[in-house]
Amino acid sequence: MRRLWATFFKEIRIALIVIAVALGSLLLIVLIVYGALHAFLYADPEYRAMVEFGRDFEQVTIGMEREDVEERLGSPDSSDNDFHLGQKDGFEDAYERAAQSGATYYLFWHKWVDTTFTIGFDANDKVVVAESGGT
Repeated sequence: MRRLWATFFKEIRIALIVIAVALGSLLLIVLIVYGALHAFLYADPEYRAMVEFGRDFEQVTIGMEREDVEERLGSPDSSDNDFHLGQKDGFEDAYERAAQSGATYYLFWHKWVDTTFTIGFDANDKVVVAESGGT
């Protein structure tokens, strides 16, 4: 009987080792594919520009001077006295924050298919709101 249990536990250990190796191999494959895909996409200048602009936009803070914003993000594509994003549906909170911000004007950067990055400024050219969105 002891021999039977010893054989049983040995087979269980072997099965667990096989499962662990299989899962580890699968994880390794997923990581390699993810890394290759990221490297391929990041090699694309448009993708790289998109990632870098998004990072730069995230660094814009309330109170920042307009001059500093434009130095970081480049010249805006347009400006207006009214706030807008790529669409209003789904971004009602952003529209509410903009309405409450006290912004006197907005600068817009239109990126990719339909994403708008919008920054509102007060009368002293200081950032009071920064939002982005699209469909």
